Amino acid sequence: MIEIELFATEEGITDISLVEYPAIESNWMCFAKDVKMYFADDERHIITGAVLIPDKRIYRNDENGEYDVFFSKDTIRSIAEKFLQNFKNKSFTLEHMDNTNDVTMVESWIKEYDFDKSNAIGFDLPVGTWFISAKIRNENLWKAIKDGVFRGFSVAGMFDARMAKSSENDSENAILEEAEDFLKEN
Repeated sequence: MIEIELFATEEGITDISLVEYPAIESNWMCFAKDVKMYFADDERHIITGAVLIPDKRIYRNDENGEYDVFFSKDTIRSIAEKFLQNFKNKSFTLEHMDNTNDVTMVESWIKEYDFDKSNAIGFDLPVGTWFISAKIRNENLWKAIKDGVFRGFSVAGMFDARMAKSSENDSENAILEEAEDFLKEN
C-alpha cells in the first residue's frame, strides 16, 4: 500500500466538517448510559472530539487508486495554529458540502502529554492529537448530532503530499503522482 504524508500549505485548512463517519475513526466524546449518548455539554450544546491524530493512516480509494494518507505531529500543530491564526473558528461545513453558521469552535488544544484533559473526558489518543470543542447554535442540527447523523470531525484544505513509503512498483509510483496532482487541485 502506498503511504502519503500530508503537509500544511500556506492556504491550510479551509474548514472543519461535521461528518457521520470521520476518516480518523474517532467520534465525538460521549458517555454511554443505557442506550443514550451524552455529549461534552448537553445543556450548552458543546461537542468535543479529535480533528487530526498523528500518524493515523487514513485509507483512500478514489480515481487515483488505493492509498493511505497521514499527518505528523509537527504538521498537525502547524495546521491547528494556522487555522486559528486565520480566524477560522466559524469555518464549518456539514459532510463537506453545506456551509453552516451554526457551529463555532470554542476550544482548541494539542495533546502535549500522555495524560491530559482528553484522557480525563474519555479519549485515549496519542500525544500530538488536535482536539476541539464546538458550540452548536441550531436546535435541528443539535438533534441531528444527538441522533447520530453527525458523529465526528473531518478536515478539508490544501495539503502538499510526499511519498512516505517508497515502492519499486511503477504502477504505485504512477498512482502517487496522480494522487499528488489530485490533492493539489482539491
